[in-house]
Amino acid sequence: IPIIMNVQDLWPENIIAVTGIDNPLIIGCISHIVNYIYKHCDLLLAASPSFVDKIKKRIKNKDKVLYWPQYSSVSKSEKKNDLLNHDKLNIVFTGNIGEAQGIDLAIEAAKILKNEPLHWHFIGNGRQKEKLERLTDSYSLNNVVTFHGFKPEKEIPDYLAQADAALLILKPDPVFEMTIPAKLQTYLACGVPIIGCVSGEGKRIILESNSGLVSEDISVDALVDVCKKFLNLTEKERIEFKNNALKYGNENFNKETLLNQLEKYMEEIKNE
Repeated sequence: IPIIMNVQDLWPENIIAVTGIDNPLIIGCISHIVNYIYKHCDLLLAASPSFVDKIKKRIKNKDKVLYWPQYSSVSKSEKKNDLLNHDKLNIVFTGNIGEAQGIDLAIEAAKILKNEPLHWHFIGNGRQKEKLERLTDSYSLNNVVTFHGFKPEKEIPDYLAQADAALLILKPDPVFEMTIPAKLQTYLACGVPIIGCVSGEGKRIILESNSGLVSEDISVDALVDVCKKFLNLTEKERIEFKNNALKYGNENFNKETLLNQLEKYMEEIKNE
């Protein structure tokens, strides 16, 4: 029976980056298992262009590796609920709140920008959430930083519909540079201007789509600078970012288009 595998994270690279485990015996064992799995798949669909070359290095039949990105499972909301405080510009982050996401950089940036008309919203749970809430309390930032906790996926577009910007942030690491964070597709599909504090694929897509601003590097000072630039944008410039996000998301991460492509791949594999 033909086997198709959708590779959304690189192993063991992701294990090392997220957990810090670098024991050669453990990593070597995982690497051996990954090689075995890749070898016995008929088609490998990589969620990022940068994954393709990395996967090809592990196998002999390099033609069976193709780029096939994740699509957004949500779409733009038109609801006008008062979920956020509109006395200030709202920067919204959605998703896992872990070590890799670098939310601590955003809290430090919020501290520096506490007198600016900005409000930071973090929607989601994760291992770092409680630690970051304590940090927020210690800086007395509860009037400009809100942790909303977990929200069902279907509610995320309602929050993003009221966001002035969506935050895409990842700590610097070679494996993260190769990754397209799934929240990026969500931000694009919901037509939200993006503030990026990322490198690699995430930065490339924001710049290529002209859907927002990206910091010079991944640091507190750089994030502060890009937020100040966003504050100085005109309403026309923000609307342009919104429209560009929707257009790029529909052209590159459209659910129907990508599922049709997957069905085509499955038919081709079946008929070989």
